Formats: sequence, structure tokens, C-alpha cells
Amino acid sequence: MKLVQRIYYWIEKKFGPYRRPFKYKIVEEFPDKLKKRTVYIERLDGEDYEARFMCPFNCQETIQINLDNDCKPNWWYSVENNITIHPSIWMREGCRCHYFLKNGKIKTV
Repeated sequence: MKLVQRIYYWIEKKFGPYRRPFKYKIVEEFPDKLKKRTVYIERLDGEDYEARFMCPFNCQETIQINLDNDCKPNWWYSVENNITIHPSIWMREGCRCHYFLKNGKIKTV
């Protein structure tokens, strides 16, 4: 069984959503078409309100997360080398994936 798991993780790392790091882009208005593996952060008057990006898994749905501290639930992000988003992102519909975006990489839960 461990061999099967190791092969599965190797395939996922090689061909799955783990391969390239996510980039981020600060925008005043979201583009009509989102690029894969790019987190768009809406910033108005120096305040970050929302982030959008395409789901890195099979469903390719648009993920929208709230960055406004005055509204709940909300997330926060940091940028060192690449973008990190906290807390985790959990799709309760669609592909039902649950993951962290840490240093631009997907870490499944």
C-alpha cells in the first residue's frame, strides 16, 4: 500500500496542481478571464477586499475569498517569495478539495 501511495504522490507532484508556484497580482478590477495559477487581489484605496483565482484541481471553478477584516469569514495573505493564504481553502461543493496555499504551493489537507 505504501508503494501505491508513493506512486500516487509522485504523479500528483509531477503532473498535478503542485508543479508550478502560484503568482499574485494586485488589481483594481478583476479581469474577465483569470489566468491559471495566479491569485488576483482587489485593492481599492490601499485596502485589500477580495482575492480570486482558479481552483488548482479538476473543477477549475473561480475561487473567491474575502480579505476584508470587517466581514466574516475572511482570509489573510502574506508574500515573502510567493503568496501564502490563511486559513485553508475548503470547497464544500464542486471538487470538494481542501488545501492550503503556502509559498505559492498547494498543500492538501
